[in-house]
Order: sequence, then C-alpha cells, then structure tokens
Amino acid sequence: MLIQKPNNEFSLNEIGEIGVTLLAYESKYLYRALGVAVLSDNICTIMETIEIFSHSSANLLEKCSYFEEIGKKTINSIKTQISDSYYTFLGNPRNEIKINFKQIKKICLTQGYNNAVIPLIVSVMVVRGL
Repeated sequence: MLIQKPNNEFSLNEIGEIGVTLLAYESKYLYRALGVAVLSDNICTIMETIEIFSHSSANLLEKCSYFEEIGKKTINSIKTQISDSYYTFLGNPRNEIKINFKQIKKICLTQGYNNAVIPLIVSVMVVRGL
C-alpha cells in the first residue's frame, strides 16, 4: 500500500502526494483508516481487537463501525487543540495538507501518537473540513 513505510516517516512531498490521493476517499473511509492507525500504535489494543474479531460472529459492517468510532473520537480530541489558522480546502490542497501536517504532527506527539500516518490522515480530514 502507498502509505506503508519502513521507518514510518514521510517527506513533505510524499505528504502532499499521498494527501491529495486520500482526499478522494469518502469520509467514512478516512475515519476508519484513522481508527486503524490509532490502534496500530498500541500493540495491546491491536491484539485485543484481533481477539475480538476472531471470536466474533458479528458482520464486517460492525467491525468497520468500530474503527470509524475510534477515528471520530481521535479527530475530535485532536481538533480541540487545532486553532482556526489551519488551512481548509481553499485552492492548493497539496500545500495545505503539508502545512497542516507539520503543525498537527506536533499535536499528535503531545497526545502520544507516534505513528506518522495519524497526522497525515488528520491533515487530509482538516483540509476536507471534517
């Protein structure tokens, strides 16, 4: 997949390119991706989730809803620290995503999120106005 990197870091050019690609996805997929990224930062939570999935007879929609809820909670907690100076979709989404990424990454680090995918997805969501 495009966002898999061995060192989990991106150049600003990669941020812009991947971010523009992510803009095309429906918001529910962005929330779900954010939920999975948050879970992937914590091995205990990943294992708990895998265990739930392996013993669950629930359908896939319920599983996706679980990730979506985690994504919504995460972006809401991050957005409480985002100022009004962040760029939304004004004209050049690639640059807006890159500018937001630098600032949002700092917020994510203060909240304990070390996964570089999280600020990338949040930056795209901010540009989309989610």
